[in-house]
Amino acid sequence: MEPGAKQLLSVPVSYPWLSGTSSLLCLPVGAALFENCTGCVMCSEDNGCISCQQRLFLLIWRDGIRQYGACVHACPPGYFGVRGQEVNRCISRYLLAKGKK
Repeated sequence: MEPGAKQLLSVPVSYPWLSGTSSLLCLPVGAALFENCTGCVMCSEDNGCISCQQRLFLLIWRDGIRQYGACVHACPPGYFGVRGQEVNRCISRYLLAKGKK
């Protein structure tokens, strides 16, 4: 790897409401699991980011029964960003549609 190049971690993200679908979310290793938690204000060794710096969004996803967090500049496809006083979050569009029923 070239000096200064960022290493990426591919994180599988499944969409349980769409049977048999999944995609890969590529995050910089430092912003994802267990490394140095780049962009995080609070970081858990087991779950990654718990809270993010002011302009970043907290993206939370599940892998089986485990839950992980990462700070991202923009939410991935299938999510939209919601800015709040305490935290900016990536919210699943599925959850919004489910809540309107």
